[in-house]
Amino acid sequence: MIKKFIFIFLLTYISISGVISEAADNNQYYGDGVTVTFNDIALSLPSLYRNTPRITVTTAKGTRTYDFNVEMFIDRGHLVYGLPQSVTDLGYVNTFKQKDNGYFYSNGYGSTRGEYRYLGFSVNGSVYTNNYFPSDTVPGEHTYKVVKYSDLPEYLKEVYGIIDEGNSYFEGIRELIDAADSPAWTFKHTYESGISVTVYNKFKDSGLTGPGVISASIYDYARITGWGSGGGSIVLYYQSVNDPTVYRYATFTGTVNPKWAKGFKGLDCNIHYPTKDFKISKDDDYIKVSYYLEGVFTDDYESLSDILKRYTYTRDDLESYNLVSQSGLLTVKSAEYNSHNVCFYSDLIVMQYNREDLITGYNTVTVTGEARIVLDGCVFSAPATDEIYIYVEPQNTPEPEPTPTPEPTSTPAPNTEFEIRRRW
Repeated sequence: MIKKFIFIFLLTYISISGVISEAADNNQYYGDGVTVTFNDIALSLPSLYRNTPRITVTTAKGTRTYDFNVEMFIDRGHLVYGLPQSVTDLGYVNTFKQKDNGYFYSNGYGSTRGEYRYLGFSVNGSVYTNNYFPSDTVPGEHTYKVVKYSDLPEYLKEVYGIIDEGNSYFEGIRELIDAADSPAWTFKHTYESGISVTVYNKFKDSGLTGPGVISASIYDYARITGWGSGGGSIVLYYQSVNDPTVYRYATFTGTVNPKWAKGFKGLDCNIHYPTKDFKISKDDDYIKVSYYLEGVFTDDYESLSDILKRYTYTRDDLESYNLVSQSGLLTVKSAEYNSHNVCFYSDLIVMQYNREDLITGYNTVTVTGEARIVLDGCVFSAPATDEIYIYVEPQNTPEPEPTPTPEPTSTPAPNTEFEIRRRW
């Protein structure tokens, strides 16, 4: 029996435990500095972050490490790694906007106060959006419609920092982003007036979706600037219907729940025997049956792009794996790392079945097993059930009873009359 489970989001990047991480801060550009370290605040962090003082992210510039930003957590409660300028390593343009009493300085302490669009990285390596970033849209008399970011004039692509590759980095999860129940439809943009609007609202207003209308592709229209456990962010671009030379844009943000942050392909458990038919001979009191268990964790590892590896559980996420038989936890004898799965095998299991516990003739015996893996401290399992057949031969074959010899039949003497004479 095969059971597959789709499950929970797990940390994509390898955490380095037990290392003291100093505060990633720079009071020249924001805040006022801190004197505490990551270990000082670790117990106050959510469980996912306590043993993750830093993350490792693969960028176009190579593999880089980013520390948990202690100061931003203390000052604003942000669970962010690195600094605002870190996102440029992934090709993002981090816009700075002036804002009264903004947290950051535009060019060193004492200069213009404001906010950056992104604060750094989420725990899974996606960009972390700043909720304090000022509204992008500018009120006016224009009526706007949503347009594809790829259709913008070239000068605006440069102004907005749209890279030539566009959303290609997220191509591997396009189907997920465009799904009818994608969380991206509920991402919100809040105007300075406090009124919020969703991505779905904007698409509907532009005639791109709605009752009886096939939904347009979010992937094609919106520039995706973040997607992961820390949430998602996308940018929509508008063109004025009244004056086609006028464009605006707005950033929409929202949560990405575990189902949408990480995919789980499956875990199977198989039971292997040399044969399924066994026999207890008439001279034996028991039989020993040998078999072994196999666990199969499917990840299609070698066919995944780097982006899909970030959004799919793979062998890189495995913390441990083991097998369980009817008699308890087993030792994993060996493991094979194949192109599309990880197979792990138990030692040989020997079960004894006694004649006295079975009936004479054919017996059907159920054998069970279980494969378990651990991802981010969570245990996932797949059970297996199978049947073997044991024939119990009768122990004593009765001897045939001899046919009794019939008693001889005596013939009665003929009835002869005697003449009796007396002497006297």
